[in-house]
Amino acid sequence: MTAAGIFFAAGLRSWPGRLAGLALILAPHLFGAPLPPVSAPAVPPDLAALYAARVLSVNLIGWLVLAIALLRLLPEAGAKADADGLTEPG
Repeated sequence: MTAAGIFFAAGLRSWPGRLAGLALILAPHLFGAPLPPVSAPAVPPDLAALYAARVLSVNLIGWLVLAIALLRLLPEAGAKADADGLTEPG
């Protein structure tokens, strides 16, 4: 609906067409999204918690791999941090 509204608003040269496009763009915001049926099954809380824990751990591993790769590829960045006193001598 939004794509059609953008097409009408930007693609048509007549004011009624542009106003129709604007109406199509605003319609979902004015009327809201449809509500799901009441009988929709919910995800069990233990499954949701397991998913969240796994997503966070995989993200942590990904960021650590990225940081290690950058420190190995750009050794001057680590040396500059040591020279600025940003890391503790060890």
